[in-house]
Amino acid sequence: MKKIVSIVSLISIFALSTNAQVNSRNAAGYVKRDGHLGAFHLISLPFNNFDGSGIMLPTDVFGANTPVTVGSSIYVFDSVNQVYTSGETLLAEPVGWQPNTTNLEGEAFWLYLADDGGTSPINLYLYGEVPDTVTAPTSSSVITGSGDPTVKSFNLINYAYPAEILWTDTSLSQASAVGDTIYKFDPINGYNESSTLFPFGWFPDNLVLKPGDSFWFATSNSLTWNENKPYVFP
Repeated sequence: MKKIVSIVSLISIFALSTNAQVNSRNAAGYVKRDGHLGAFHLISLPFNNFDGSGIMLPTDVFGANTPVTVGSSIYVFDSVNQVYTSGETLLAEPVGWQPNTTNLEGEAFWLYLADDGGTSPINLYLYGEVPDTVTAPTSSSVITGSGDPTVKSFNLINYAYPAEILWTDTSLSQASAVGDTIYKFDPINGYNESSTLFPFGWFPDNLVLKPGDSFWFATSNSLTWNENKPYVFP
């Protein structure tokens, strides 16, 4: 799993600010997404903690600066063992997130937003320190395959950087085997966007990964996905 899974009906905004207050030479960044109450969202946190700890817990991500509804949940998938390994639930104050032990930095995860009867969608801001030339010039993810060409293993993964990229421009798409498939999830329309590698290439070939997206990658081949940082600064 990365350390640093329809077209989503939301707005993604990537911002780099050289004037933002940060605890290093790096830039602060954020992604703004629509959060639909009573729905699941397949998202990721493509940022680092400003303190350099490598840890961003649910309270760091969805705390006072990005409030979500009480009863919301987070789920993380273990691609190696093909099981969900951790869950978080937001309880009413003063309890907050429980158990608040899941590290979300650079990770792909499910977020369920509980419906409290309020206005939907809400604004979801994912923010942090932008991966830079020193901390993450290249991202690396282990992709788990079944080893059986007739059976696919599912990997819940994400593009490591807060930038938009055409799926076919990623090194993972270029290292894939015929039959591999990527699935994206929309909180309103479900799994309504996917792409499969055929002998003639990926079809469809216009799938775009937006900042903060996660996706499922189904494959029978194990490999390591190495991706270079797509921007010059930071």
